[in-house]
Amino acid sequence: MCAAIVFGVAPAAHAAAGVQFVDVCGGVAVSADAPEGATVTLRKNGAVVGSLPLPGGAFTVGAAHGETIGVSVAGAPEVTHSHVGPQGCTGEVPIRVDFDTVCPDLARLRIHLTTMPATATVVVTVNGVEGNPVQASTGTVSYPVPAVPDGAVLAVYQLLSGGVRAFQASHVFHTPTGCGPGSLSATFTDLCFGELAFDVFNTATGQQSFEVLRNGAAHTQFTVEHGASARKLADLSAGDVIAFRLGDVFATHTYQVPAACAKPDQVDVSFTDTCAGTSVTIANYGSLQPFLVQTSDGLADLRQVPIGTSVTIDVTGATVTVSKTLSEDPLLATHHYVKPAGCTVLPVTGSGTARIAATGALIVLLGAAVYALARRRATLR
Repeated sequence: MCAAIVFGVAPAAHAAAGVQFVDVCGGVAVSADAPEGATVTLRKNGAVVGSLPLPGGAFTVGAAHGETIGVSVAGAPEVTHSHVGPQGCTGEVPIRVDFDTVCPDLARLRIHLTTMPATATVVVTVNGVEGNPVQASTGTVSYPVPAVPDGAVLAVYQLLSGGVRAFQASHVFHTPTGCGPGSLSATFTDLCFGELAFDVFNTATGQQSFEVLRNGAAHTQFTVEHGASARKLADLSAGDVIAFRLGDVFATHTYQVPAACAKPDQVDVSFTDTCAGTSVTIANYGSLQPFLVQTSDGLADLRQVPIGTSVTIDVTGATVTVSKTLSEDPLLATHHYVKPAGCTVLPVTGSGTARIAATGALIVLLGAAVYALARRRATLR
């Protein structure tokens, strides 16, 4: 096997440990002039992938051809190396690993193979204890690790040719908090064509999976991350009762076909006149077209309103029109502004104000000149 040896040394001013790189099939062998057990922090293409104790001064990091490996030993400045796969390598498949925290105490690894078709053998350790090898095939493999203790270190290694174990990534697991139905809530928006859009809000620090019931029967299941997740259900009928359950039901909704669905455009447009102008609200229940808002003041505002959402635009002008842009009959609505009762007249501003101020100043100057001339004549007499 051909191998290239490269020495990497950080700037001398930082007194970093010397690091040596050797390219091997599927990765880079790394050795460092540092005590065994020193903490090594690793990056791939600038992103931190984990850390590990220096094992006897040498270890292998999995890497794809052209990938840049960054190594920092015991907090010293990082030393980098770009991996060049030696000639004659076959069957080495680069992988990428993501870690998910799942309620109540589950860690889930997502192992991505970056080439197709391919397989790879992966070993996962929890606090140094190995699990059974995982055969990852083309695409993404989800690997659950249950009952992980808080603070445990999960590490992922790939088995390369010749039995070489290459470090790929590590993660410190923290037990999620706030798990359970009390941390979940949902909002719903009825759409046309039997679709229901919903947002689920998860305040727990881990992923949670909940069951969807349709008219009391199991229908499907969703998994949501911490934060908000937008999803849809399809093929519903008017009156269908949807319930979300995680142990207990935490949200229910009865689907109704929006009135706007009877319109060819599946859109509701409404106008609200204020003292400052007109607020135009476009609620989209099924149209895929952009909308154009125009006013007699010359405004032309093109908006893409995603299905299941609405947008409000504040405009001024005696006349406002809303149109679809890709239609033989584009006009949706026309509105004529009527100022509400009780609106006060606002002070004049802008260029008109400047003209009025200039005129006033000129009048004052002329008055002063006339007054001075009158006093002069009185004195001469």
